[in-house]
Parts: sequence; structure tokens; C-alpha cells
Amino acid sequence: DGDAQHAAFPSTPQFGFGTLPLGVLYPEPSARPSRDEAVALVHALLDAGVRFFDTADTYGADGRDLHYVERLLGDALRSYDGGRGAPRDTFVCTKGGMVRLNNTTSSSWRPGSNKPD
Repeated sequence: DGDAQHAAFPSTPQFGFGTLPLGVLYPEPSARPSRDEAVALVHALLDAGVRFFDTADTYGADGRDLHYVERLLGDALRSYDGGRGAPRDTFVCTKGGMVRLNNTTSSSWRPGSNKPD
């Protein structure tokens, strides 16, 4: 139908913030920011105009800590601006298909694998 209207999808921002450093413990465990420091950083990034956040389910300290950064980022976005939440034009990109390597602090892509962790 030539008259059909298509929803206008917003374009993603040209730059953003990769959240891996908020959750992993390398180069050493003390390098990981505290939860409060990480939330404050996300709020400061929003204040500076950052509207794109990249994360993954494996961004955590170890195999018991999966989804750590996804949860932290969600909490930070919800608590922004006195609890009013992040601006509506904020994007979160999360990845699937990564797996922990031998339940260590390392994660990697497993090409061809379509099974969840």
C-alpha cells in the first residue's frame, strides 16, 4: 500500500560509552569502580550529553556476576535527574552470544554458538 505510513525510527547517537570497565576486574580488581562511583559516572555522562551506552550480559566480575553492568546501568538510568530517569533519547545496546571462558573473568565470542550461557 503506497499510502501506508512507516514509523520514524530515531537514529542512534554518533558516540557513546562502552560500559565494560564498570563491571570487569582487569587489569586488577581494584580498578573496578564502586557501584556509587559507576552510577555517578553514568549520571555525569548523561549530563555531558552522552545518549548511547553499550553493555553485555557478561560484563561482571566472574561467572556469578553475570548481568551486573546491565542491572547497574538500568539503576543509574532510572535514578538520573532525581529519579525522573534518563532522557527519552537515550539508547542502550546490549549484546548476547558471549560466554565466560572456564568461569573466569574473561569472556569471548563463540562463533557459531547460539546456545545461551
